Amino acid sequence: MLLVLAFISRLITFCVLSTGVYLGAFYISSCLGTVLISSLAGYLLSTDLGGLGSQLWALLNRNRVSAVRDWAPVRNGSPVKKFLWKWGVLEIVYHTVMLAVVGVVAGITLLFNCSFCYYTYNFYELNNV
Repeated sequence: MLLVLAFISRLITFCVLSTGVYLGAFYISSCLGTVLISSLAGYLLSTDLGGLGSQLWALLNRNRVSAVRDWAPVRNGSPVKKFLWKWGVLEIVYHTVMLAVVGVVAGITLLFNCSFCYYTYNFYELNNV
């Protein structure tokens, strides 16, 4: 029963976040703003936000006895820590750099697409006069 409640709460959370992104992209009048908010939010929603929420919850409740459980895999008595399994300083830096890369690529793609459409439309208009 607890697993079903966790699944439903995660589903509702991501549905609310996706709806917020949709409404934000819908009401932005700038094409660049729409592309940027959609691409950046798409990257953020593809990350492990549930794991981040679990880590923050455990951090806030670290003095309680129930928060002692650790779900990390153990090898030879010590926990295995791999990159992007838990949120730490390196992971935050990585995701920040990736957000910048996603934003730049989306902006450049939109720039080339708009300039291509503009020149194609003008070429079509000039040749069909």
